[in-house]
Amino acid sequence: MIVKKHASRFSGSDFYWIDILHLLLQFLRAEMMVNRMKAVKLQLGKERKEGKCEENVIAFSIAYFESPN
Repeated sequence: MIVKKHASRFSGSDFYWIDILHLLLQFLRAEMMVNRMKAVKLQLGKERKEGKCEENVIAFSIAYFESPN
């Protein structure tokens, strides 16, 4: 089993839920065409940088079985 992880950060004004979900669906469709997905984990939240304002974060990981090619 392999786990892929991806995270993206957005500034406050660029953080649009519809855009994020659209990008996530595109990524998942591409993964499903190539591999059998076992689990999908999606996290949405905020991340605090050192002494700076919070950044919006979307992170997701996909676990799937390797193709027997």
